[in-house]
Amino acid sequence: MATDLQSGHVIVSGGIAAGPKTLIGVFLLRDRRESPLVDDTWIFNGENWLELDLKARPSHRQFAAMSSCPDERGVLLFGGHGGEGKPQHLGDTWIFDGENWQEIHPPISPSPRSKAMLAHDRLSGTVILFGGHGGEGKPQHLGDTWIFDGENWQEIHPPISPSPRQGACITYDSMKGQIVLFGGKDANGYLNDTWILNLSG
Repeated sequence: MATDLQSGHVIVSGGIAAGPKTLIGVFLLRDRRESPLVDDTWIFNGENWLELDLKARPSHRQFAAMSSCPDERGVLLFGGHGGEGKPQHLGDTWIFDGENWQEIHPPISPSPRSKAMLAHDRLSGTVILFGGHGGEGKPQHLGDTWIFDGENWQEIHPPISPSPRQGACITYDSMKGQIVLFGGKDANGYLNDTWILNLSG
């Protein structure tokens, strides 16, 4: 979920639907042929939820990374775990403009992943992506840093960086103009360290 700063609405996309027969375990499906992953889009305006009926939208997935867009008009979504057919880590980029989803195809993108951390740096006007879960055949926990400017992804290489991880908490500190990251999980378990990223130096 993420906030559309132009409309002030909260946007939710996808996830996993835990019905009565999925409560014993997240992968115990309602029946053996049906995936519990969803591809719906919901808007919360502060009082009510509204589900949108959209033809173009991200595929069924969970653990996607979402943030406000760099231009503060809409919401950015990257990756996640799911898709059509056999579940897999995804590496697609989508923008929701308040009414519709549009997939964009930058020439360079982060590798497919889920549980990545995504935050809108309002001072630089960009979105920062860090780490995530890389899936089978790759390092499970990633520690790379990417910037999205509204059109293209660019990997950056800070001289000091958090260790590889997935599922950390990340946000923008508007008082100090910097990104704050806390915790997450790596191969050894849960973390409780705190990091800041200041792109303005």
